[in-house]
Amino acid sequence: MKTGRCTYWSERAFGWIRPDDRSADVFVHITGLVDGLTELKVGQRVSFSIVEDKRTFKPKAIDVRVLAS
Repeated sequence: MKTGRCTYWSERAFGWIRPDDRSADVFVHITGLVDGLTELKVGQRVSFSIVEDKRTFKPKAIDVRVLAS
């Protein structure tokens, strides 16, 4: 699991996460959120895993969970 912060969230149910290890930002879709989450907020700390999207062949975040502040 990686940790990072949400840097962007769209009303269209997708956004970007900047990993704490300063690797490239990772795309996140609402389907990658867990625990009943329906959105992320910019600046929110999260943990997540990265997989390759089967359709775009690009990395995306899954199992995204909000971390306690």
